[in-house]
Amino acid sequence: MQNLAQGLYEEINYLRLDSSTYASEIQDESTFASDEASTWGTTHVPYKWNEGIAMAARHYLNERDSCGTTGDADGFGFRSILSAFYSFGYADLEF
Repeated sequence: MQNLAQGLYEEINYLRLDSSTYASEIQDESTFASDEASTWGTTHVPYKWNEGIAMAARHYLNERDSCGTTGDADGFGFRSILSAFYSFGYADLEF
């Protein structure tokens, strides 16, 4: 699963590098995808893979909405899980 996630992550970085190569192709296929691509702008700052963020995401997804809670089994949302268990700090978090 981690290899799949990292592959997807690298593909997103590749697409963000030059959105002009695929923007016309997705415009007719998906309104959401073309709207999302239009927000990327012309400057490309690659996303950086961080294993702590990846582990926090797996934690959240594995326990999401369990026991009738919103968030994980303890009711923590993604940002709370990340800061409580997996990272000392973060900035400009997108998820």
